[in-house]
Amino acid sequence: MRKIIVILLSGIMLFSVNVFAETAETETGKHMESSYCSTIVPYYTGIVSANNNLNITASGSAECSAKTQTDSGYDAKVKIELQQKNGSWSTIKTWTNTNDKIAILSKSYSVSKGYLYRLKTTHYCLDKTGKTISSINMYSDTVEY
Repeated sequence: MRKIIVILLSGIMLFSVNVFAETAETETGKHMESSYCSTIVPYYTGIVSANNNLNITASGSAECSAKTQTDSGYDAKVKIELQQKNGSWSTIKTWTNTNDKIAILSKSYSVSKGYLYRLKTTHYCLDKTGKTISSINMYSDTVEY
């Protein structure tokens, strides 16, 4: 009897975790590799927060921004890849920035009508020698222009 209760409780706990993960993805509207929510979880060593945003103006200027923040004692690096979907996703422009504790990028790029666009951002925690301690890939919402 005790074995049956343990198995049932284990099943309920696994189901609860899956439901939470799906809810988090729906509420944020963003996809994050290795995780479903836009908040950084503790198992990414040194990374305190990471975010990105893509907006395309009426004149076709893709406004791309991203920020990585790390714990004290680490450097932050952020890489933005502006991607266009033409059958499959391809990177059309890349920018990077590295700084002590907080790395911020805000760039513009002129895009063509008739395509879908998104940002792929990679957020890094670096030690003081430049070695990568941890990294996270995030994707922005898809924007049609």
